[in-house]
Amino acid sequence: MPVPPKEKLPERVFAAFYANDTYIKMIDAQCEKVLPILASHPVTITNTFLTCMVERLHAGILSIDPLFSHYLKEPRIQFSLGILIRALHLDYLIMLNVLEIMKRNDNNTQSLLKEAEHFCHIMLSDSARHTLNLFKTNNIPPKVRKQLYIDLVRRHSECFKPYANDGSVPVLLLDQSYSPNRLVKKLRESSMPRLANKDHHYQFYSKYDHFGKLFHTISKNEFTWEFVHLGEAIRELPRSFGIMLTLALISTGGDPAIIEVATVVNKHCEAMDAQEKKEKIESVL
Repeated sequence: MPVPPKEKLPERVFAAFYANDTYIKMIDAQCEKVLPILASHPVTITNTFLTCMVERLHAGILSIDPLFSHYLKEPRIQFSLGILIRALHLDYLIMLNVLEIMKRNDNNTQSLLKEAEHFCHIMLSDSARHTLNLFKTNNIPPKVRKQLYIDLVRRHSECFKPYANDGSVPVLLLDQSYSPNRLVKKLRESSMPRLANKDHHYQFYSKYDHFGKLFHTISKNEFTWEFVHLGEAIRELPRSFGIMLTLALISTGGDPAIIEVATVVNKHCEAMDAQEKKEKIESVL
């Protein structure tokens, strides 16, 4: 797919390019600050969940940054960008469910923390559940399988019921799970159903992650449209980060260092909201 000359692209496309570069750099810098803050607090389910989320966001942004910078020169990079954005937007769907829990329990901090921790525990246990099922179904020698069970529980003990370390099949503490579609359904049936509409970037970029004819068709989209869509997906990531920080503030009892980071992120989110509102007004004039 050839790259159109810069002068043939709308000015707002290039303005969005530089704005998104600012958001990417901001997330990188603030993730660097917040990870050691989380590490300074006691290890809890919620803290572990948040640490995993921020680490994934940081790793994703560090990968998106150099790719996004070269996208105008080589649009086929959209394949790698799409897979990365899909992963981060799945995390966004998870965080939107956390947001719904926080909003619904806004006047009851203890209830909020209890329900949020339960949800975080389910999501943290998901990979352990998949791995356990893999060990059960694969053709693995019994002696090796027993050791795999022991190692799995030893490394992820918070996901399992008390275990005798005897090589028996471990039992998950919370045998629940939420697929991406169930996360969306949960939002749609919640007190904030409009949040379910935020799944469109995840659904779109899922076509990049799964083999099929749809990716071939999407990859041939007109360049300007594709670039704008990519920019819109990146612009949602500071909002996902903001939800993480809100939960971190509540779970740490209002750590001043997290407040400082959250203030920076919220300012960027407010600037994005103002810009999007301006663009909507201009589009109808």
